[in-house]
Amino acid sequence: MVALGGFALILGGEYFSNLPYPVYPKSEFWLNSPGLIVVKLGVVMLVLSVAFLWTEYGLGTSWSWVRQLGITSLLVYWVHVELVYGRWFGFWRTT
Repeated sequence: MVALGGFALILGGEYFSNLPYPVYPKSEFWLNSPGLIVVKLGVVMLVLSVAFLWTEYGLGTSWSWVRQLGITSLLVYWVHVELVYGRWFGFWRTT
């Protein structure tokens, strides 16, 4: 269902961006168009659908690049938050 919604958002964003009359008077597609936001959301939904299918049905319980990316990115985020706001490395801060 999410993949179908992603396809619908991509096609709908393209369709409404190519209408002969603009919804917003000074809107360029690649800079500030609402259609670009809708297309990007559709692409994210498609990528999430593929990642879910890969995790659930692709390899089963063996190693998965999707799980590894999720765990590693969470670890990197946590370390950065600790470096910037944490008490462990507070002596390095200048403010």
